[in-house]
Amino acid sequence: MDIRAGQLELHLLTADDAERVLRRQPRAGERWAIDYPSFEQLDYLRAYLVELESAHPENFWQSQLRRRIDGLVVGGAGVTGPPDEQGAVVIGYELAAEVSDSLHGTDIVLALIEVARGMGARRVTTNVFDDDQVRRHVYFAAGLSESRRDGRVVYLEREI
Repeated sequence: MDIRAGQLELHLLTADDAERVLRRQPRAGERWAIDYPSFEQLDYLRAYLVELESAHPENFWQSQLRRRIDGLVVGGAGVTGPPDEQGAVVIGYELAAEVSDSLHGTDIVLALIEVARGMGARRVTTNVFDDDQVRRHVYFAAGLSESRRDGRVVYLEREI
C-alpha cells in the first residue's frame, strides 16, 4: 500500500521488505539514498519485525519514503500503536541527509496522521530534541503542539 505525501510516497513494508532492508539489500532495480538505512531506521525495523509477530500486528506501521519522481528510497516513517488509554499513538519519520525536512516533512507527518486515524487513534505524539528547529517547525506546521519538556527532549502532540 502506497500513500502519496507531496513529492514522496510512503510504501508500507512487509516483513520480507523489512528483513531485506535490515540485510541492506535493495530489491532489484531499487535505489537507495547514500545514508539509507540509518542506524536509527534499522532499530525501528527490528522492533517492527517483532511487533509483526505479535497478537496484533495491525497496530504497527512502517514504511519506506520514496521520491515519486525517480523512486529513490530516502527514508522511513511509521506509526506505533495500539492507541493508549488516551487514544494516542507515536508517529515519526527520518529522511536521508540529501533530502530536505523543510520541503517534505509536513507532508509526511500529515500522511502519518491519516494512517494513525485509520488505526483508530484519536491523538498522535512524538518527540524531538529542543535544538532541532527544522523538525519542530515541521511538526508545528502539521498541527502538533508542545505538551511538555524533559531535559533536551520536547514532546509534541495533536488531537486528530
